[in-house]
Amino acid sequence: MSDETFQNSSNEVVPKRQSSRNTRRFLAIVLIMLLLIASLFVAGRPYIPQHSILRTDQLGASLLAQSIPEVLGATVSRYIISPLTLESYPEIKILVIIGASRKYTPSELDAYHRFVSNGGTLLIFEDFGNARDVANKFGISFSKGVIRETNPYLYTNSPDKPIIFEQFISSLIEPLSINPIQLNRATAVYDVLGFLTLTTFPILYYTDDSSAFLDINDNNQIDSSDRRAPLPVGVLKPVEDGYVIVIGDATLPLNLYWQQKGKIANTEFVYGNAIYTLLLLSFLMALTGSQSVVFDESHLNPQINSLIGLTSWMIGLWVGLSYADAFNISLALIVGGLGLARLRKIRLRRERGVKVDETGVEQLEFVSHPTHAERLLSEYFILYQIMKGRIFHVGNFALLDKIEETTKDTTLRQQLESSYGNLTQVTSLQKLIEINSQIHEYIRRNERKWL
Repeated sequence: MSDETFQNSSNEVVPKRQSSRNTRRFLAIVLIMLLLIASLFVAGRPYIPQHSILRTDQLGASLLAQSIPEVLGATVSRYIISPLTLESYPEIKILVIIGASRKYTPSELDAYHRFVSNGGTLLIFEDFGNARDVANKFGISFSKGVIRETNPYLYTNSPDKPIIFEQFISSLIEPLSINPIQLNRATAVYDVLGFLTLTTFPILYYTDDSSAFLDINDNNQIDSSDRRAPLPVGVLKPVEDGYVIVIGDATLPLNLYWQQKGKIANTEFVYGNAIYTLLLLSFLMALTGSQSVVFDESHLNPQINSLIGLTSWMIGLWVGLSYADAFNISLALIVGGLGLARLRKIRLRRERGVKVDETGVEQLEFVSHPTHAERLLSEYFILYQIMKGRIFHVGNFALLDKIEETTKDTTLRQQLESSYGNLTQVTSLQKLIEINSQIHEYIRRNERKWL
């Protein structure tokens, strides 16, 4: 028997080339059948990106989304297209960004600025992602380093997972208090000019006597270039008719620490991440009068919406490249083409904001997944109706005192008192904002003279 043939079980002499071709064809058919069977079980299962309110594991924010209607009585929605369309939705008053993995275009950054300037409120949870660019648009910058804790009783597992004692909100809702908040590789947030002119207010920070430090080069030790406390982790900044709030930790509102237990020495406690986030949103709802919270997920990780499309494309190409005969190449091109077409169709739907309902009908829905919970008047909401005015009282009086201390000029205070009466008695939020605007306009007009 020659080297080009072999004898099968029926004692038939079969050429080796023909046997090899039959084997390859059989394997190709088996792979295609497995693909078709798999498609019955994985029909369009979506991949949900990190930090999405639809994601239920530790990296998602589903518990936050569930708690908003339950505790605050507000509706929850997702915004999944470019911020360039924000002006088409004037009903959106509170927009929340929890991290961003995709870059923003200059036009999109301008759209966020217009949204806030026109009365919107933007809440950003970010540390080292691309939402930094959004904060920078409002003059708020992030430090390069990671906040670490030197006291082993004040961090969890490693120094870059410190706890922070919230003081701003706690001081306004006494005798209530908020448990320590767990951070995870957080960073400091600054607005130097805003701090100097008292137009940006720290709302989450490490005080002067804290043992935390900002590890600039992230080498887990204190160097001469590192910064010691005080360290601002969260700030609030009024911008024209709206507000920007930036928290330097994208994990703070996630399921990872939502109602989870921590320990200081031998004392166990529940992390304050949940109550802090809800109180912060409650304050923003009181400030804006909005009954809904919208989560901007337009710049989270790209989604692979169809495992069928991806699998068919990869297996089809593998079959075609591995078995080079005309039948398998044709089959590979067909299956691969169908997979690419499926992915392209889903990508176009996502770009256009198209949602497919259970009947397979395409519906245009830019703000998706609303929950229709009725608004409840919670005690936190009432507390923050009082709290919002205090912020401007503190800021206004601090600015006036600074002007008079530095320039010995009391003209502005006299003008304001002639218009509004005793400034300590002003309770209207609109008047407080007007006073704040007049103070800044006065500073702008006289800045060169004072310098």
